[in-house]
Amino acid sequence: MSKIFDALEHCLGELENGAEMETTLKRFPELADELRPILKTAIKARSMSASEPSSEAERRARARVMQYAAEVRESKRIPVKRVIPAFSRFAISFALAAAFLLSGTGILSASASALPGEKLYPVKRGWESVRLFLIFDRQARELLANEFENERLHEANELLAEGRHETIQIAGVFMQVNGVSYVSGLPVILPANIAAPESGAAVILSGRTNAQGAIEVMTLELLPDGSVVPAGFPIKMEIESEDESKPEPAPTSAGSGSEAPATIPAYYEVHGTLQSISANTLTINGMTVFLSNAHNGNLCVGMKVEAYGYYARDGRFIVTELETKGSCPGGGGGKNSDNSNSDDDSGSDDGNDDDDDDDDDDDAEDDDDDDKDDDD
Repeated sequence: MSKIFDALEHCLGELENGAEMETTLKRFPELADELRPILKTAIKARSMSASEPSSEAERRARARVMQYAAEVRESKRIPVKRVIPAFSRFAISFALAAAFLLSGTGILSASASALPGEKLYPVKRGWESVRLFLIFDRQARELLANEFENERLHEANELLAEGRHETIQIAGVFMQVNGVSYVSGLPVILPANIAAPESGAAVILSGRTNAQGAIEVMTLELLPDGSVVPAGFPIKMEIESEDESKPEPAPTSAGSGSEAPATIPAYYEVHGTLQSISANTLTINGMTVFLSNAHNGNLCVGMKVEAYGYYARDGRFIVTELETKGSCPGGGGGKNSDNSNSDDDSGSDDGNDDDDDDDDDDDAEDDDDDDKDDDD
């Protein structure tokens, strides 16, 4: 603004000294289009004056001309200021990116399975950013962002499975199981200069996958309490924990067939058909299991059973509870069949005694009839 004022004042001074307008404008070619109408107005006003104005009038006229120039300048700038801020460069960039990505649905479909380091991976991440930008509901945006965080974990898992070396960034839950560090189920290797956070802490890390199936951590940051991060692969962590620390029951007297676990073991269920029975073992669907205590009830081959127990240190399955389903096939006797047979025999004897009593009663009635005949 001060530059055009200085130029206008210089040109007006030159005109007062008798210089030509175009000559004065040559000194300011970049401002010539703006100065020309103002100078023409000043020349016209001078030619219309009948008498020589006083110096005070000239100063007032010059002030009015300068004010008019300022108003013209401002009027040219106002529309630009009102229009441009309504569309930020950020919004325009995203709109252009969205139009570009939407115009190639085939590229989007192909990039859906892209992994870090592949050519279409930037397209995949760019489309994710556009989708987040176009969602105005806060809750819906957070849900979509969580979905993308889960996708980062799956990408890292795929890279580890393929043994590729790529730089990644994931968020998850830090855990340590048997001296091994994990982030949402993915094994990580912490460098010496990074201290391990507490198990269960939400973290975000940058690292590099390696061919050994682990992530070499480069940076690790704790997230604020309450941060929502993907849980990842907890099932894999539980399996590894159980395999590395099997229950170790303490043995009792030899040959007793019962063992008490020294630590809290992991219990399992075995379902199937009972195939053989012995004093301390059962065979269920070809699997031999060991009874920890005597079973109260009838057992027979072919019966459906459910065995509940744990694996001992030597690999044997120790049954602590046994539940039978239904009765013996064909009504055959089972493990306690002798007791049931003895009951049947005693019942038969009782029946024979009753028959003998009935015979005695019949004999007595016959004697009474004989006595009556003698009297007659």
